[in-house]
Amino acid sequence: MDQVPRSAARGFLWAVAPLVTIGFATPFTFGWAGFQRRSWWLVLSSVLYAASMAAWLLIGNATGTPSGIWAGVMVLGLFVSWLGGTLHAFAVRRRVFGPACPFERARLLRKEARALATRNPGRARRLGVGRPDLGRRFDDGGLVDMNHAPAIVLRTVPGMTPDLVERVLEARSRTVTFTSAEDLSDLLDLPVTSRDELSEYGVYLP
Repeated sequence: MDQVPRSAARGFLWAVAPLVTIGFATPFTFGWAGFQRRSWWLVLSSVLYAASMAAWLLIGNATGTPSGIWAGVMVLGLFVSWLGGTLHAFAVRRRVFGPACPFERARLLRKEARALATRNPGRARRLGVGRPDLGRRFDDGGLVDMNHAPAIVLRTVPGMTPDLVERVLEARSRTVTFTSAEDLSDLLDLPVTSRDELSEYGVYLP
């Protein structure tokens, strides 16, 4: 049970590091996050923050008391890495450390997987979205493809009784393709109370 607060505390300490170090830690915090999450955007952010800090330090050491455009570049380099890095870190903290609650994490994974299925259904099928029976490694948060998953998987959807599963399978045998939870409910005259679960856990790939 103490895993949740530890994760939240680590995320907060990571995000506040740029602020308390006046930006010196910013390139390192984003570099670490980039490699942990395999995110080139975070790695690129680390490089840009390092360049900002380098501009601040090099101009200050080279010119003593800078003036004019050099003073502006120096101040900009400091504030980009310091305050900009702090705001950026807090903005991506949940993405780096994940939601504190595992149920919330699963919900977000389902949301992202549904968005992928809408945007690129072919790739979603290749990744096995909604098909835990295929033994795929892609984590979709527990989605079930109502158009292709076998009966044993359909039964895992909350509210899907054996009778409802049979009705879904019978409709699919008539080449019916469901497009949404509402469509499935209307076509099969399912209870209205089941729509929330079908919307939350169902995905409807063509």
